[in-house]
Amino acid sequence: MNNLTFNDVNFNPVEQNGQIWLTSKEIAKALGYKNSTSINKLYNANADEFSDNLSQVIETTVSVVSSKTKGLRAKIRIFSLRGCHLLAMFARTDIAKQFRKWVLDILDKEVGAPAQAPNQLSTTVDRKPLVDAVNMHCKKSGAIYSDIWKMVHQRFNVDDVECLTVEQVPQAVEYIHSYSLKATMPATPISSFTHNQYIMNVKGEIMDYVDMLRKIVVAGGNTLPKYPEFDTEEICQAFIVSMIRHNRMMLNFDHNGKPVVGFIPDEHAVVSSESIASVVQFADKKQLPSIINEAVKRLGQ
Repeated sequence: MNNLTFNDVNFNPVEQNGQIWLTSKEIAKALGYKNSTSINKLYNANADEFSDNLSQVIETTVSVVSSKTKGLRAKIRIFSLRGCHLLAMFARTDIAKQFRKWVLDILDKEVGAPAQAPNQLSTTVDRKPLVDAVNMHCKKSGAIYSDIWKMVHQRFNVDDVECLTVEQVPQAVEYIHSYSLKATMPATPISSFTHNQYIMNVKGEIMDYVDMLRKIVVAGGNTLPKYPEFDTEEICQAFIVSMIRHNRMMLNFDHNGKPVVGFIPDEHAVVSSESIASVVQFADKKQLPSIINEAVKRLGQ
């Protein structure tokens, strides 16, 4: 295997499962550390981020320093190229950024295609769509800015938004959009709408939401994607069905014989005219006056 050189550091790669691995001692030099102790500290502080295909401990023969050490075996930590890139993400030396680019260049040559960095932390530019989504939600709903960011932190188990990876950013944007859509749904009880009124209301909410997303895309300097070919009416109906699936409904007929579907609130019961008397005996005493009033009104009709 050919040696690799970064600046004035000459690497002696270790071949592991047909891949290039580098030792912590040589990585330390490349990143500007005095010795491998700093690398070990970085690894230990973020050990949960490294799988076995990123870092391993192997045994190797100690270089001949004296007759006493000749032939001795020692354990050393090694990192795959992807592991090196991840390690350099945690490094705070001036040369770390340049080292990460060098590692990716080596990966490109190894696999013959552009390499994707594992768990690459997002930048301010990467997070702009997320910031726009949060700002839009707070402006529309009146939510407290810091509270929404706390929700994002909890959802992705991070202490700060800067800890989000590039892969997590679009997931976070989708999370905020979904939350925003739920938060803007009508707060009034479903029972206050007839079926047709409710359908029109929800369809309006959906189209407003789509329009908001399009404005965010344009504001970010991006090109609007082409609308997919689908039946808009069918999509809206499917969305409505999923929302009302677990709600009870009653079919009535108005004075003109026109059918009207209404929603039954969860706290309401439906009884037949024959069973009303038996149901009243179990009613709360506080409710009896209102029941009597309604009964008197009905008798007067």
